Amino acid sequence: MDEKVRGNLLIIGGAEDKKSDCIILRRFVELAGGKNAIIAIITTAAEQPRKVGNQYRALLYD
Repeated sequence: MDEKVRGNLLIIGGAEDKKSDCIILRRFVELAGGKNAIIAIITTAAEQPRKVGNQYRALLYD
């Protein structure tokens, strides 16, 4: 296990701003490589994972 892992990991608890400036989400997209980045959205803790995933998808890619 001497491999060096590159990249960023941002874990969001779900209470970040999704309606105003979206500072955390905008920074996340920037760190991921911009609007064309491939981003995994994992909604395991959500009561409605598909709905929450779709909300994040719209916020991150619009």
